[in-house]
Amino acid sequence: MTPDPNDDSFIETLAGRGTGTSDDAREAALLRARILAEPAEAVSPPAAHDPAREDALIARARAAGLLPDRRRPPVTAQSALIARRTGLAAAALVVLGLGLALTWHGREPEEAVRGGAAGIVHIEAADAHALQRELLSELTAAGVSATPYERLGAAGLDADLPTPVTAAARAVLERHRIPVPADGVLVIEIREPSHP
Repeated sequence: MTPDPNDDSFIETLAGRGTGTSDDAREAALLRARILAEPAEAVSPPAAHDPAREDALIARARAAGLLPDRRRPPVTAQSALIARRTGLAAAALVVLGLGLALTWHGREPEEAVRGGAAGIVHIEAADAHALQRELLSELTAAGVSATPYERLGAAGLDADLPTPVTAAARAVLERHRIPVPADGVLVIEIREPSHP
């Protein structure tokens, strides 16, 4: 006999909360007695975190096709091509980096000289103060009166060149690629590069 789902006496009798006289209630009582007669299995609750059990469950789910196998994605012609191109691009970057490192390694940073407003010569150097001291020393040794100064983060020199410019003074200016000013007033401002 199939119990009527609307029969509350079946559910109440099965739950052990009541007894009824209907056929459904009697069937529920027999079912309950059979369930209670079964021996209880000694089942220990699983550990809160059991990595071996988790791995076994995941392996069973993958074997049953419930989870995709993410350990090894299928190799397709397209994925092999992408991997090959990525490897070639990485190798090219390494070669380019090594080439640049070998090209720039050991080179003395050069001074960048450009003229500016009001006859000021602007120079970029890795160490502005060291170049300022070097120029001051060389110009003084060449007989030029020069005065160092600081202005807005620039190390500067203000010098009055002799007229005509001596060969020693001209050699200092040429060595540092500084143009000889037409009026004999030499103003140099040295800054460190703003970018590496």
